[in-house]
Amino acid sequence: MKPISILNDLEKIQIYSIPFPHIIIQDALPKVLADQLTLEFPIELFDMSLNNKRKDISSKAVQVNEEISSIWREFIHYHSSTHFFNEILSVFKPFFSDYEFNYYSEFSSGIRGQDLNKDKQILLDAQISINTPVHKTSSVRKAHVDNTNKLFSGLYYLRRPNDDSRGGDLELLEWNASYSEKEKLKFYKEGVCSKHFTTLKQIKYDNNVAVIFLNSINALHLVTPRQPTIHPRCFVNLVGELNEDVFKKYGYFQEKMMIVRDKARKLF
Repeated sequence: MKPISILNDLEKIQIYSIPFPHIIIQDALPKVLADQLTLEFPIELFDMSLNNKRKDISSKAVQVNEEISSIWREFIHYHSSTHFFNEILSVFKPFFSDYEFNYYSEFSSGIRGQDLNKDKQILLDAQISINTPVHKTSSVRKAHVDNTNKLFSGLYYLRRPNDDSRGGDLELLEWNASYSEKEKLKFYKEGVCSKHFTTLKQIKYDNNVAVIFLNSINALHLVTPRQPTIHPRCFVNLVGELNEDVFKKYGYFQEKMMIVRDKARKLF
């Protein structure tokens, strides 16, 4: 019997190199499985009182929470396993050099928040996540790249049938074509100004849709503003985290300023 993997059906996986390596999978799971995960999504375990805030239940916490259904525990267990990491490597192999692919293929895996991060190991997480209902129009995350020690990131959307909300789509962005690596580091900050990029693709928040991408300074993305709604945005957040950085997010002077700022904060 095949595991419940969003990467099971290779024919459904659409692979793209622009604006950065990513895959999109429509109808990632058979409908009967996606419907069951949607129906049994543990909404009742989340505090939904705040406006458009991200809330997560980590893979570590899922495995010991008996309030979460068995199909969810099985799904989360697989998507934070060595088997899933090997699937990720296989799908993204065209975007790795031979050296990189062989290097990562030798990695062991662990669970983020449970195992210690060490060399030649990737810590995986598959979080049951929501963005809380919206009282005031806002984006839960403006233009950004993910943490520099993440090899890959992913989302598996499970929009509920009665959700008539607007917004909350994922946009993939491209730095201005003329920008050098140095300029990207210079202009980067959380919530990159729109004058520095172009929107190349929008992936609608929908049921049973998966998006996974390789992380880099080029992997700019955002979540479009959500309009007021009583509905949470439901998804699984997929993470592969290393004990090393795969790219730089800030230039030399920005890093120095951050160090000075952090030291100043500790004095007060």
